[in-house]
Amino acid sequence: MLRAGRCALDRHTRIRIHLETEFGLSEPLRTLDAGASSGEFVYLMQKLGHSARGIEPHVGYAAHANSTLGLNVTNCTFSELPPVEEPFGLITLFHVLEHLEFPVQDLLRLRSMLDARGIFVIEVPNILYRGMKFSHKWHKGHLNGFTVESLKATAAMAGLQAVECGEIGDGGNLFGVFRSAPPISAEEACGMLRGHADKAWAAIKANTNVDYFLRGDTWSKIPRKMFSQVEERRQAPTYMSAAAILDEVYRRINR
Repeated sequence: MLRAGRCALDRHTRIRIHLETEFGLSEPLRTLDAGASSGEFVYLMQKLGHSARGIEPHVGYAAHANSTLGLNVTNCTFSELPPVEEPFGLITLFHVLEHLEFPVQDLLRLRSMLDARGIFVIEVPNILYRGMKFSHKWHKGHLNGFTVESLKATAAMAGLQAVECGEIGDGGNLFGVFRSAPPISAEEACGMLRGHADKAWAAIKANTNVDYFLRGDTWSKIPRKMFSQVEERRQAPTYMSAAAILDEVYRRINR
């Protein structure tokens, strides 16, 4: 919960400038976190005064978000979500798209709920990230692997035009901010990706085990992770509840 809360805060920091540009500092928004997990980002947006809700297919995560954090998280798939009366100013999809069997179809469904001025945010793993062992790229729960170019093309087929899309942090994840636009055809998407498959596959093949183990950050991340885990385990038990953990993480957020 502590780690997830901090991650939600980092994501909001990246999104905030776009929200301020489009909606100003004080305008409350209707927000939807699609694939809300245990609800940390929904909780943050609610704490900031927005009308925040989520969708979460996993029964346990949705139950935790609702009963423990008091959130409005619907336990259903994206296709099962009933039509909404009012569109959302912000829809977020954090580490969900790579798990979807029909990503364009699901994005189209969600995009239909986006306000004309709205912002759609997607975060996915970067399949070309060199700081990951080759065998670890093929997570059994990931049906799709994305590069910057393929993420833009997939979103464009669903009527989402990239405002910003690129690597974040150490390059392990991709983060994109999108706005509504007319969907492009599969042929147009292929045009966007012409020649990209060969370049991407060459980059993946170059990411050998030798390359991985010779990288300095392969070894430097070990003590960083250990320190982070020790610090989280030391701090988390000092709070009385999940909500108390998130309240402390979000306490100093600049509204």
